[in-house]
Amino acid sequence: MSNDSNSRKQLQLVTVITGVMVPIIIALAIMELYYVLGVAIVIELALIVWTVALVKLNNKQDHSTTKQ
Repeated sequence: MSNDSNSRKQLQLVTVITGVMVPIIIALAIMELYYVLGVAIVIELALIVWTVALVKLNNKQDHSTTKQ
């Protein structure tokens, strides 16, 4: 049961990340075409930090549910 729950959480995480990242990456590519490269780089770094935080939070929740 716990394994199924973890798989579902991981699928939700992947769905959220890809659902958010794909439009942002397209917008960043357009920004880079219009020479707003500095802003695009800052947004990309923020997106990477946000993704890492989501993954760490998901892993922390998985470990806390496994210990119980």
